[in-house]
Amino acid sequence: MEIKPYQNNAKKHPQKQIDQLAAIVREVGWRQPILVNQQGVIVAGHGRWETYQQNQDLKEPWVIDDKGNTIMGEAETTPLTEQQEKAYRLADNKLAESDVDMGLVVEELGELDELAPLTGYENIDPEIMDGFDLPDGDKPEYQQITFTLHDTQAELIKEAMGAIKQMGVEPDSDNENSNGNAIYTICKKWFQQKT
Repeated sequence: MEIKPYQNNAKKHPQKQIDQLAAIVREVGWRQPILVNQQGVIVAGHGRWETYQQNQDLKEPWVIDDKGNTIMGEAETTPLTEQQEKAYRLADNKLAESDVDMGLVVEELGELDELAPLTGYENIDPEIMDGFDLPDGDKPEYQQITFTLHDTQAELIKEAMGAIKQMGVEPDSDNENSNGNAIYTICKKWFQQKT
């Protein structure tokens, strides 16, 4: 079976990420499979596949199909040392972080129905996001910002957003995203009190 990347894969894999993935694979082996469908098109694991394509000195990656059959390579069976385990745990979380092509995300979401909420992309209106398909150098009118928060921080922010939404505050722009409007209103009020 020929392994082929999905042509509309939205996840970006910068060279630094590929190099880091290659380094951790050299240390601990292939611990996660690349998942392909019955036609060999990658469902999950584009970064791992690109890492292998650029680093042919690595042994073949572990590739499974959507029925659980191994198509290529094999799972690494050598036990991890305590240091490798810690390094791999951190790398697995950190190296998965990279930008996505929001235009492709919106396109894919537009083809989903009840499964869209499972993707983790919330409150994205395809009509609003049309501006993401812009020439190089231009910025879209709308931006998606991701934050990492401690549980207590997240709870406070959710509570504040809920309170602002209950007040029925009107946004200063034509943004239809209620969460974005709530955060903007909170920040605006804070700045007004500070100045």
